[in-house]
Amino acid sequence: MKKVFLILTFLVLLINNSFAQTIERDQVNEKHKWNLSDIYPSTAVWQADVDMLKNEVEKLADFKGKLGSSAESLYNALKVSSGLLKHYGRHGLMQVI
Repeated sequence: MKKVFLILTFLVLLINNSFAQTIERDQVNEKHKWNLSDIYPSTAVWQADVDMLKNEVEKLADFKGKLGSSAESLYNALKVSSGLLKHYGRHGLMQVI
């Protein structure tokens, strides 16, 4: 009986929170918004990063099915992957990826 009560309580709280009101971005105080210019000073810089990411992901896709073929293939795949992680780690974007 106690378990049923706990489960029902949990479900009520879950349902109640799912109907919580959300506010629009323009209603949020500026001090609580992300300053994306700290990461990307312009849209052009952001687009260059997106294009680079697409290119690097395509490089990684080329290694599909080949990682076990040689040590060099594995090394090259890890090098590309590591380069991506370093790049985005520098920008503090690891949480996003």
